[in-house]
Amino acid sequence: MKNMIYLSAFLSLIFLFGCKKDNGSVQIDSVYKNGSEFFQKQKVQVWVGAQVSDLSSTTYSWECDGGSFSGPTGLFQTVWVAPVKQGEYNISCTVTCNGASEKRATKMIVGQYFFDKFSVASTNFSLSNFTATYANGEVLLVGSKSATRGSFRREFGDTALLNPFTYKTDMAWRVKYKGATSSMYYRLQMNKPLRYDGTKVKQYIREVRLELWPTATGTTNNYTLSYETFNSEFSLSTWTTIVTGRNAAFVLTDGSLAANKLGMRTISIGVNADFKTTVTMDGASVIESDALKTWRTTNSIPDKLNLGRVWVEVYEQTNFYLDNVILSLE
Repeated sequence: MKNMIYLSAFLSLIFLFGCKKDNGSVQIDSVYKNGSEFFQKQKVQVWVGAQVSDLSSTTYSWECDGGSFSGPTGLFQTVWVAPVKQGEYNISCTVTCNGASEKRATKMIVGQYFFDKFSVASTNFSLSNFTATYANGEVLLVGSKSATRGSFRREFGDTALLNPFTYKTDMAWRVKYKGATSSMYYRLQMNKPLRYDGTKVKQYIREVRLELWPTATGTTNNYTLSYETFNSEFSLSTWTTIVTGRNAAFVLTDGSLAANKLGMRTISIGVNADFKTTVTMDGASVIESDALKTWRTTNSIPDKLNLGRVWVEVYEQTNFYLDNVILSLE
């Protein structure tokens, strides 16, 4: 009888210890991130908040349906790298503790590589010969010097910022445009390519430029698309005109914006993965050219284009609105 009592007590202890080992608990509060919309290729720190019964026995497993992780995925936090393609993605974390587990996800919205909607005064741009006023969700640029160009530009320090890329803005001139002889520039400036195999870069495409004459009348040409090649061995710059002419899409009038954005036009210039240059107005293609591709093939150039900065330039003391400046990688 005594042996039976000891055996019963022993079995009870085994049962109690066994239950304690598997009696884990997990309650996830949330998967956290800073912000609601992210740039293409942006690195975003994400972390999970959870209440667990035994921290030392807790494990974490991260998953995503787009993009990738650049940090370890076995900790309570990691770094998610947003994909190039725009859209909505989900990041999830499974927290496990002594047999108990819970999974929670958060939505990640990926927009463009860079954007500025000017809802507040921006520090993303550099200005020359312009004063900037931010109001009504746009920036008003007023040229400060006559007979010169005002520039509004954004610098990128990303050596992996390679074509395809498209630079797009909403814009309108206002009140003081200096006549049919005054042009505006949309400029894509490239960095000197990096050669990881140690070979020397002798020449490369340094700039693609769209020049517009928005108020030119009659049959006068109102646009020119051109590109610059630069020979770094001899410091030689060569400009080549791709196409010039007149197109009704580039005829712009004085815009009166305020809340209704009257007069705003959307213009973009981009270079795709095959080095085709495309210019659009209000979403419709106006210019397409393979000139960059032809130059690269003719000169046996292996490098992709590394975008260094984007510019808008306007001649003389023009009043000029900009909004929704976007750089996308699609």
